[in-house]
Amino acid sequence: KGVGGNVVITLDGRGFFGGISVEGAMLNPRTAVNDRFYGKSASPTQILFEDAVELPEGTLMPEIYEKLDKLMVGVVHEPTQEEQAKVEEAHATAVAAGEEARMSGDIIEVDVAAEAAEEEK
Repeated sequence: KGVGGNVVITLDGRGFFGGISVEGAMLNPRTAVNDRFYGKSASPTQILFEDAVELPEGTLMPEIYEKLDKLMVGVVHEPTQEEQAKVEEAHATAVAAGEEARMSGDIIEVDVAAEAAEEEK
């Protein structure tokens, strides 16, 4: 849950104004999503630093890593029709998996405006 606050200082009519804004947020792992993606339970540390999991077949992550490596050295790549078809297929699969996760309760939809209004009270 994010936190935040504001402090505003104003003095007489000479125009002095001071202000400060402080905000923060917390990041939490989505354990159920990671478990489903990798097919087994692993902590973020294990996933990121200990090679405890392998990328499942059918993801586009190897291609993404390859393209990022090329971009880092200034090589720009336009996708071929075959690559674009693969991306579209992966997108359809991701949309279906997202809908499945939403139906299973692993994803909680939040009305951000309503949450912000509630925090203001």
